[in-house]
Amino acid sequence: RPEPTGASGSMEFREVRRNNIRYGSATVNATTENNVLRATLSGEVDKVPLHGTAEARFVEGMPVKGDLHFDRLSMATLEALAGAPVASVVDGSIEGGVRFEGPLRQPGRLQATIEIDQLQIASRAQRETPAKASTPDLALKNSGPIVIEAADGMARVRSFQLEGNETRVALAGSVPYLGKNAGAAAGLRITGSVNLRIVHLFDPNVESSGRSVVSAS
Repeated sequence: RPEPTGASGSMEFREVRRNNIRYGSATVNATTENNVLRATLSGEVDKVPLHGTAEARFVEGMPVKGDLHFDRLSMATLEALAGAPVASVVDGSIEGGVRFEGPLRQPGRLQATIEIDQLQIASRAQRETPAKASTPDLALKNSGPIVIEAADGMARVRSFQLEGNETRVALAGSVPYLGKNAGAAAGLRITGSVNLRIVHLFDPNVESSGRSVVSAS
């Protein structure tokens, strides 16, 4: 008798909550055909659209590939999803996505590329207080795509530049996260120039002025 060569189905998650914190809703649609599973994800996180695709082949190692993209998420939303209290003096938003590929049964060989299209960081205190005409903008934003590649247990910063009022900094280097590299020291380096008023982003009680050239690792 003939055997089915494919199947399809869907799962819907509505109003997902944890510790009385609303995460969002999502729908996953999946089809299988000739030992290949294809899935699509659509939904929202705190009302912010989220969508992605994935494909897995039922062969040795179970290779997968896919992508996930999220629209502008606020720092407050990220803190809430992480279960941390929203007490940071820093506010902002992030928008971007991630691509991944590799054998699902060998996580150490999975590769991923994180691309952040927009990153904005600002002082929560400044946003909550009406700005004066003479007050410089203390917000920071990326001057180009932020790209981080992860493979073989090491995350490497390929492109990471932030700019603001009299401020331009660049971050480069790598951070170990898995396997034999886990626990090793991070090798990050920051260079550029900083408006010292940026210190106000992290401590509203501190006032400073001037400009500093930085080079640290």
